[in-house]
Amino acid sequence: MKYILLFLTAILLLSCEKSGELKSFTESERKTVPKPRSSDENQLDDRTRTSTRLVSANRLGGEALRSEVRALLSGDLKKGLYELSNIEANVDYETIGDEVFTFLTEQFDPQEALVYFSKVTGNASLSSPTLHRFVTALAETDRDAAFEWLDANLEANGVELAASRLGALDAENATQSGFIDLTTTPEQFRSEYLKGIATAVDESMLAEAFVLFSEFPSSLDTDDAFYTLAIRGAEHDPAAAMDWATTLNDSGLRQSSIVEIAKVWSADSPEEYQQWRSLVSLPKEIMNDLP
Repeated sequence: MKYILLFLTAILLLSCEKSGELKSFTESERKTVPKPRSSDENQLDDRTRTSTRLVSANRLGGEALRSEVRALLSGDLKKGLYELSNIEANVDYETIGDEVFTFLTEQFDPQEALVYFSKVTGNASLSSPTLHRFVTALAETDRDAAFEWLDANLEANGVELAASRLGALDAENATQSGFIDLTTTPEQFRSEYLKGIATAVDESMLAEAFVLFSEFPSSLDTDDAFYTLAIRGAEHDPAAAMDWATTLNDSGLRQSSIVEIAKVWSADSPEEYQQWRSLVSLPKEIMNDLP
């Protein structure tokens, strides 16, 4: 009986010892188990991988870059757009933007495509050269919707260029159907819009554009547009163009436009120009620069 008790006691001690070793081993192992990654850390890794792939594709040329962008968007679209909105790399953003535009407009109607693209407008490098394409595509089917979107997203990168392209689109359409009521355009981006018209309006409609522009009060905000229209009009109606130039509020633009128009006028119609010059009264610094 004595030996049996000793035997059982030995087994019990051995069992406790092994249990202690196992417990110690488990605690040691627990210290080396990696903690679960947070969603922010995973997203950071995704963006890093995306930037790396885009940089690599960028080195191979435009087609490789387009393929990489299309592959990114063909998976989880929202995730792909999120990653594009956060990339910070030295890549060809215009090519990326072009492929994003092509992909989204293949999948959605113009308004839906613009809504999706608005998710990346915080990335100035991508949005600034691309947003206008989505806005113009929408304007071609629903002009009012395009203006409403711009008016509601004035802080988006690329709004100025988009407003300018809307002006150019209206100018091109005016060749066929005449100008719309320009005063209905939102004031917040009217300057860029008018400059787009002044740049793109057909030469045959410059005189009409002059009349329409007169509906807006001349101001520093609209001077760039008026300057562009005046310079373009110099070859067609220099007297009218000169009248516009003298109304510019910005003194630098006013002097520059008067001198440029005078050069064109004096070369094309010297007698008419000299008659104007003999009658006009302008500040001495401008008169001294006239041909």
